[in-house]
Amino acid sequence: MAFQKAVKGTILVGGGALATVLGLSQFAHYRRKQMNLAYVKAADCISEPVNREPPSREAQLLTLQNTSEFDILVIGGGATGSGCALDAVTRGLKTALVERDDFSSGTSS
Repeated sequence: MAFQKAVKGTILVGGGALATVLGLSQFAHYRRKQMNLAYVKAADCISEPVNREPPSREAQLLTLQNTSEFDILVIGGGATGSGCALDAVTRGLKTALVERDDFSSGTSS
């Protein structure tokens, strides 16, 4: 009777240890795979020069007047409007953003 209990206990402990080792090895494999996905190779150089200074208000108004059609017109340059306009531009859409005041003037922080 005592021998059977000892065998059952040994089997349970051994099975638990085996399950733990297999689970940890799978987890380690998953983590290595995720780490490889997290890294992105940086571009060697930027193809277009970055314009650090925004165009003047007059230049922006001329662009709005002289362009016959936009894909998207965003009304309001707050946090949401600016984010929507940025998203549209990064998707390659011709985007116009209009704001009554200065950009983000009505946004509270």
